[in-house]
Amino acid sequence: MDSTRPWLRDAVIAVALAVLLGFVWAARHWGDLAALRLPDTDDVMRLVEVRDWLAGQGYADLHQYRLGPPGGTAMHWSRLADMPVAALILALAPLAGRHMAEVVAVCLWPVLLFAAYLAAIGAVARRLGVTGVTAMIVAAIAFPVTTLFVPGRIDHHGLQIVLLLACVHGMVAPPSRGRGIAIGAAMAASAAIGFETVPLLAVLGAWAVATWMRDDDARLQGIAIGLAIVGAVSFGLIPASAPSGLCDALSAPLAAILVVTGIMLGLITLASRHLAVPRWVLVAACGIVLIGVAAAIAPAGCRVGPYGAVDAGLVRLWLHNVAEAQPLLRAAPADAIGYAGLAIVGLLAALWQARLRGGAWWGVAALIASGLMVACWQLRGAYGAAAIAPIALAALIDAARSRGPILLTGAWIASAGILYPLAGTALAQSPRGAVAPCDAGAATALLAKLPPGRLAAPIDLGPAILRDTRHATLAGPYHRDGMGNAALYRIMLGEPAVAARLLRANAVRYIVWCPGAVGGGAAPDSIAARGAAPGFATIAQGGGVRVLARR
Repeated sequence: MDSTRPWLRDAVIAVALAVLLGFVWAARHWGDLAALRLPDTDDVMRLVEVRDWLAGQGYADLHQYRLGPPGGTAMHWSRLADMPVAALILALAPLAGRHMAEVVAVCLWPVLLFAAYLAAIGAVARRLGVTGVTAMIVAAIAFPVTTLFVPGRIDHHGLQIVLLLACVHGMVAPPSRGRGIAIGAAMAASAAIGFETVPLLAVLGAWAVATWMRDDDARLQGIAIGLAIVGAVSFGLIPASAPSGLCDALSAPLAAILVVTGIMLGLITLASRHLAVPRWVLVAACGIVLIGVAAAIAPAGCRVGPYGAVDAGLVRLWLHNVAEAQPLLRAAPADAIGYAGLAIVGLLAALWQARLRGGAWWGVAALIASGLMVACWQLRGAYGAAAIAPIALAALIDAARSRGPILLTGAWIASAGILYPLAGTALAQSPRGAVAPCDAGAATALLAKLPPGRLAAPIDLGPAILRDTRHATLAGPYHRDGMGNAALYRIMLGEPAVAARLLRANAVRYIVWCPGAVGGGAAPDSIAARGAAPGFATIAQGGGVRVLARR
C-alpha cells in the first residue's frame, strides 16, 4: 500500500489543480461560457458538429451542410473527439435541460482532460526520478499547452495531448506487451483524431524500435498489435463524405498504412527470434517496405501537405493572418517567444538530463525537439513540445534545490511558462493583423431574427453563425472550405460585376458587412470598401455590423 500512496497523492493533486484552475478560468469568463461563446472558432464548430450528430446526422457523415457553397463542405474532423462531449450532453440534458447540459459539458470536459494530463505528467516524471508534484505545478502553467484545457476548449487538441502523454508514460514504465498494446492503440487513435501529432508519433515509434533493438523487450510487439487492431477499426471512423486525394485526415489509404506498420513491426519482432539476422537489418527492411507502401497508396495530397489545395490568394489573404499557422521564424516576435520559449528551455534541460542519465531522457528530448521542428512550419507544433517540457524543467528545479535559493528561484522562473508570452509582449509588440474583428454577438443577434438563407459573412464569423442561427454561411476558418472562402473574398473585394455573379452562383441571400473585416486590397467600388452591393439593401445594423439582403 505504501508504494501506491505517492501515485495516489499525485492523482489527487492533479485533480485539485485542474479543478481549481478550471474554476478560476470558468468564473472569469462565465458570461461567455454561459452563452456558449467559446474560446476558439474550432471549439464552436465542434459544438455545431456535436449538435448535428445528436440531431440525427450519421456517425460517418461529417459533412457540414450549412458551411460553404450550396451542397456544403466535407469536414476533416473525427467523431472520436465528438464522443465525450456528446455523451456528457446526453447524460446531463434530462437533469439540467439542453442548454445547461451543453454549458456544463463544454466546461467539464476540458477540465477532466487537464486533470488527466497533469496526472500523466506526474507519473512520467516519477518514473524518470523527478518529483511528480513539481512537474505537475510546472505543467499547470505551461503556456501554450494550458490554453488547450481552459473551460470551453472542446476541440480535439487537448485529447491528443493526453494520448501523447499516455504513450510517453508507456515508454518510460517497465516494458510489457500490455503497455505496448496501450501505446499502439493510443498512437492510432491520435492519428485518427487529427494529424497534428503525427511527427511526434513517428518519434515515439523510432524510440520504441531503438529500445527493442537494445533490450529485446515485448513492448514493440504490443505496439504492433495495438496499431494493427485500432488501425483496422479506424476504417469504420472514416467519414463517408471524405474527399479522396487529400492528406489532412484519416482516409482508407492512411488507415491501411497504420495496419501495415503494425504488421511489419510484429513481423520483425518474430523474425528476430527465429532468424540469425542482425536487428538493424530487419529494421531497415521494415522501413523500406513501409516507405514503398506509403509511396504506393498514400493520397497525392501527402506530397504537398494539408494546405496544398488552398488557393494561393486565399493563403495570402487569410491563412497568413492566422497566428498559430505562422512558421516560428516568420512569426511576430511576441508570438514566437510566447509559443516556443518554454519548449526551448525544456529542450535544453532534457538534453542536459540525457547527457547525465541517458536512457529514456533521449526519447523525451527527441519528442520536444520534434515539436519545435513542427513549430518551425506552424506555431501550433509548440503545443506538443510544451506539453512534454515540464518533465525536464521539473528535473532542473530538483537539481537547483541543493544549490541555493538564487539558482532555485532562477529555475522556477525559467520553468514558468506563463511568463514567456508576457515577456514576448513586453519585448516586442505583435503587429496588428490585416483583418479587423467583427462583433460575432452583434452579428448573430441581427441574423437570428431573419428568415434562413445563405450568408456572405467574414470567415471567422462562420462558426458563430452556425451555432446561433439557422442560416448557412459561405465561409469559415477551415481549409476544406476553400471554394467558399475564395468566393467570399472575391465577392467582398472584387468589382461589382464579379461580386454579383458570385452572389448569384452561390445563392447568397444576405451579406454581413463590418468595416475592414476582410482585410485590404479591396477595389474602390467593392462591397468591402462601400458597404453596399448592387441588388442588395441594408435591412439591419448595430454594433458596427450591417446586414444587407437581396431585394
